[in-house]
Amino acid sequence: RASVFLCLTAPAASTTPAAAALTQLGLKLISDALNETTYLADIAGLHSVLWAEGVRVSLKVDGFSHKLPVLLERVLLELSQHQVNPARFHLIHEELVRSYKNQHMK
Repeated sequence: RASVFLCLTAPAASTTPAAAALTQLGLKLISDALNETTYLADIAGLHSVLWAEGVRVSLKVDGFSHKLPVLLERVLLELSQHQVNPARFHLIHEELVRSYKNQHMK
């Protein structure tokens, strides 16, 4: 079993609540774009997760396959060259807004 853990420092990711929300939106868009890739990887026993906490954006890729470097490369490529799909942006933005509203109501 192998694991790769990357931690990127992004000071602007959490300077304000708006910046933190935009960071979350961006990561959700990237995860959505990788959905087909990560689904197939999951079936093959490979896993990846991308998240933000404070000034860090972290990525973990792990699994039992010799294909782990391929998954890592695809995730990093999407992270660095992501093109926003306007239809997906609208849907994911609405989901995130709904999630924030639901948290506020608790």
